[in-house]
Amino acid sequence: MKRIFLVGSPRSGTTLLQSMLYAGGELYSMPETHYFRLGIGRGYCIEQIKAPIYRFIMSKGLNNKVLSFLSRKHFINSFFFHYDNITTIKGKEIWLEKTPDHLFSIREIRKVDSNAHFIYMNRNAIDVIPSMIDMWKREAQYKTPLKRWLASVNNFLITLLWFKSVKKSIVLFRESPWLARGIRDYFYVNNFYELNKDKFITINYDALLENTQVELKALCKNLGINYRSKMLDFKSVTKDIITTKEVWKSNNSTDLKRTTSKFTLLSELEKKVISEEIDML
Repeated sequence: MKRIFLVGSPRSGTTLLQSMLYAGGELYSMPETHYFRLGIGRGYCIEQIKAPIYRFIMSKGLNNKVLSFLSRKHFINSFFFHYDNITTIKGKEIWLEKTPDHLFSIREIRKVDSNAHFIYMNRNAIDVIPSMIDMWKREAQYKTPLKRWLASVNNFLITLLWFKSVKKSIVLFRESPWLARGIRDYFYVNNFYELNKDKFITINYDALLENTQVELKALCKNLGINYRSKMLDFKSVTKDIITTKEVWKSNNSTDLKRTTSKFTLLSELEKKVISEEIDML
């Protein structure tokens, strides 16, 4: 079984590329699972505490629950077994899992399957950060008042920790509650990628738009799968890999074209802060 993971920053074009590869018909794919993001976590203390609990809850059968709670490797193997079976039932021998944050789980996954492929979708910060902010704003509409309040508290703490100034943090938080989180998350993803770029097959979002067939053919060759022209008819499969709540992904069911950057919709203060932070990359 060939296993492929598609990762990167949220809003970097991962869903578009997932749709294209899935439309080729050679592999099976599914909506984002967040399986390893929640079951392995990043380096945050709270995530490391929650991860074993998630592994226990998500596993079936008491014996499997205990083993998954104690062992990340067992948890990953359970995921592989599950999706290998689904893929076999679908009559395919390749599956692709796309959750951007699974970027941070590459070491743990490769320990279990050293042949797993990781595609990294690269897109510039000036487009990604404003798009993430827009995504979180839309996502907040579906949250309960309590969850929105908790998100606001979390966002303010992120703002305070990132800018290390109470006065500046209050001003920026009032202007844009999601701003610091967008900047921080992009930095974390970019820095991790730069330290591990040799482990990824890198695809540039702008290059994919400008030379779609060339980029797809090169990627398919790298992955050892067949390029098929129906990959360009990706709109026909987006419903299979996007949930109804992911309203921010609506562009993936439209024609392939460059859209206006959401950076232009930001306030002058937001533009200034993002530009200054990007210059530090």
